[in-house]
Parts: sequence; structure tokens; C-alpha cells
Amino acid sequence: MRVVIILFLLLVVGLPVQARSKHYFFNGLVRSISDSSINVDGREFPLAYKIQVLSQTQNKGAFTEHKAQLSDVYRGLSVTVRVEGASVNQIVIEEWKK
Repeated sequence: MRVVIILFLLLVVGLPVQARSKHYFFNGLVRSISDSSINVDGREFPLAYKIQVLSQTQNKGAFTEHKAQLSDVYRGLSVTVRVEGASVNQIVIEEWKK
């Protein structure tokens, strides 16, 4: 009986943690970018304080990702952004779409 109660409590306590970590991905072309925001296909997103930027390439069907910098992102690039809460915390530059 204790095990059931403990499992139940862990599930109930764990739910708020899962609810806070919801995110979604949005891809398109960069319309504009600044130190504080990015516009992808007409949608404006604020940038998180800590942001991860990756460059994704394709070779013989295999995708690889390499670290990149925010300065590597410019107007016209195809990107996928990870939006957590209201802000972007990851930008993936889709080099293979060039």
C-alpha cells in the first residue's frame, strides 16, 4: 500500500515539472534577427538569455550538427527554432537546405 501511495505522490508532484517544460519547434526562413529577437516567416520570437545555436549538415543521408554562433544566423537562412515558454532557446541552421 505504501508503494502505491508513494508512486501516486511522485506522479502528482512530477506533473507541474512536466507542464513547465513544454516546448515546440517552428521552422522557416529568417526575416530578421537582433541580439534580443528573431523573426521567422513573419513570427517574432524573443531570444532566451542562454541560447544554443547549431549548424546542421547532411552527407549521404546522415544529418550532423555542429556548434555555431548567433552571428552565423542571418536573413534568408532556413532555420528551426525551439520555443520554450515564449522565447527561443535553440536555433538550428539548416545548411543542407541551401
